Amino acid sequence: MRLSSLCATTLLAACSTGGGGSVNEPEIAAIAGVQENYSITEAIAEVDRTEFGLLLNDVRNGIGGLDVVMPHDILNRVAQDYSDDIVTSGRTIQSGDNLHVGRDGGTISDRVLGAGYDYGWVGENFAQGYDNGREVIGAWMDSTSGHREVILAPEAEDFGIGRADSTWVLIMGAER
Repeated sequence: MRLSSLCATTLLAACSTGGGGSVNEPEIAAIAGVQENYSITEAIAEVDRTEFGLLLNDVRNGIGGLDVVMPHDILNRVAQDYSDDIVTSGRTIQSGDNLHVGRDGGTISDRVLGAGYDYGWVGENFAQGYDNGREVIGAWMDSTSGHREVILAPEAEDFGIGRADSTWVLIMGAER
């Protein structure tokens, strides 16, 4: 039996600024990103990213009749960079690491704003121990810890997904 871990949080930004926001209880997370220069492995990852977007939108439409969310280059890059950082640093949900807070003390708000995504709403999911997008979306949708709410957020317009090994980072957002 494989042990898998999840964690989620939703951030709601202040109305007139690009920063700030309140954080719900952290639980599990997953997001990824697009690299600007593609190698063959990055191109294959892009195919996986496209498949993830189709799965994500199928769930949003099938359960909530929600609008399609579109992949966003900045969110993809932030998600991929952060999933890489999590794996490189050896941080895990199982060991009690709060993945919503980076090694530098930054949060999802700091990461997306620093990359140039001026959000009005942003949410983040993490997961570790899953082999494919179908498994990780299924786990988030079965979660009672806020992951489902991030995926089904009606305010979401964009998404970014990142994966390093079996660590997934999903960022959902809406720009101002």
